[in-house]
Amino acid sequence: MLLCFLWGDSMAEIHKHLQSLPVKYFTAIGRVAFQWNRVELHLQTFVWHFMNLDWKQGRVLTFDKESFQKIEMFDALSVGWNLDSASKKEIRSISNRATLLNKRRNRIVHGIWGQTKRSKDRRMFYITKLKQRVLPEVKTHDAHWLDQVASDIKALDDRLLKLHDHFDVPVP
Repeated sequence: MLLCFLWGDSMAEIHKHLQSLPVKYFTAIGRVAFQWNRVELHLQTFVWHFMNLDWKQGRVLTFDKESFQKIEMFDALSVGWNLDSASKKEIRSISNRATLLNKRRNRIVHGIWGQTKRSKDRRMFYITKLKQRVLPEVKTHDAHWLDQVASDIKALDDRLLKLHDHFDVPVP
């Protein structure tokens, strides 16, 4: 059992950690993880290309970096390189979208699933950082929402593939 204080509520609720989830949840969580892995690969490939690094040198630079760091390096391309304004705008837009989706991905992949006694809804518990404080949060999500996040990440991946063509960067 887990005692969880919900922010904004005056009462604590008792949550039970789930021992399993329906298969559709596992499938959707797997899609989110897989699609995000592709996005990270594309982000770092652009960094390698613009810095004129071969894949071995590039891997040394981006190895063991967290997702947000790879997004920041990709975003820096919009400032540090002589690109047309449309390309800079697209890189910034992709970076902003990646930042949002990375937060969702982290919550999905690293969250803990549970239920309250009075509801069969599956709730995801995770930690957020806010101004150097760590706050617990609880959200109720279904498998459809997880599928939507995976589809949103896939759409971001598709945008990155188009950028590969635009800059003539080899697709990994």
